[in-house]
Amino acid sequence: MKIYCTVIFVSYPFMKITSIIIGAFILILYSCSSKPAEGVDKELLQMAMNTDGFVWFMHSDSLMHKSDGSTHPRPWLRTRFNSIAAKNLDENGRVTDHTLFPEGSFIVKEMFDKEKNFSMYSVLYKDSTNEFADKKGWVWSSLFSDGTVAESSKNMGTSCINCHAQENNIDFILMNKFYP
Repeated sequence: MKIYCTVIFVSYPFMKITSIIIGAFILILYSCSSKPAEGVDKELLQMAMNTDGFVWFMHSDSLMHKSDGSTHPRPWLRTRFNSIAAKNLDENGRVTDHTLFPEGSFIVKEMFDKEKNFSMYSVLYKDSTNEFADKKGWVWSSLFSDGTVAESSKNMGTSCINCHAQENNIDFILMNKFYP
């Protein structure tokens, strides 16, 4: 009987710790998994998938290597502007200095993995009436190519704005700064 009690005594804390570790692992795994786009994120994904009427930055759809210091998770990118946002591009397809993009502007950064396979969109949509718009009216979202959310519009760009607010941004756009 004494051996049995000792085994239970030794096993119980081990089982408790193991249960805590497994529970924490499941919680982390669940919280890190991407969820399908819904609501505003789904609308932004559908808008990003439509390429009609867009203009490429510097009039080129060639892939560019991400800039040093970029926190975007993919090494290759290209950026396009809808017809409303494109009115703020100069004749060379660069963002006009000191511009503010008008309502309805939609900017799509397409990102590609190291093998240059498309993997995600990061989008900015100027809609100051949207419940998830930041103080400048931008709605931010990052979406994987499989339709899941990397960064939800509900976060109002909180993980993006610090970088995009750095010196020489043009209404949160950094393309001119890093691709002169």
